[in-house]
Amino acid sequence: PLIAAARQWVVRLTSGDMTECELERFLEWRSIPEHGVVFATEIANWRKLGQLREALAPTIKLPTRSQAVWRRITGWLDRD
Repeated sequence: PLIAAARQWVVRLTSGDMTECELERFLEWRSIPEHGVVFATEIANWRKLGQLREALAPTIKLPTRSQAVWRRITGWLDRD
């Protein structure tokens, strides 16, 4: 539950639309030492994921729209 709460705060903080009231609740939550430690770990993980995404972005080839549609069609046809 504590890790899940920390992750929710990370997502909320990085959403860009956190209210003042939410920020106050977050600061109060993080003021508990154990919460602060878990939050620091989760924000570090979030940053590492961002770095990994940036590093891998040039190597990932996403399917074109027509390829994605074709996969959907053939997948649907293969259900019989």
